[in-house]
Amino acid sequence: MLDLFVRWPLLALAPAGFFWVFARWTQRAFAYAASFAWLSYAVYETLISQRVLCSGECDIRVDLLGIYPALAVVSIVALLIGLIGRRPIRPRLPSERTTHDPSS
Repeated sequence: MLDLFVRWPLLALAPAGFFWVFARWTQRAFAYAASFAWLSYAVYETLISQRVLCSGECDIRVDLLGIYPALAVVSIVALLIGLIGRRPIRPRLPSERTTHDPSS
């Protein structure tokens, strides 16, 4: 299934766009990082497919053994950070507030 990105490298722009919109919605920097990671991968894979970065036989792609897990981890962490950060925070009860006033 992941070979779709190898066959059609610009398809990686879809997750890049998703994480860009997700980052704008959640205001989380890590989601921007995930968007940048997917965008970088799209550019990298496009350059590989155009034989700019790989001249000759590029059939054995050992680089993907590191790239795909890294993209998966970055994507999952970005989703978790973004979704956890969007949950409303329970307001403190008056009895839970501190009595120390820093302005006095």
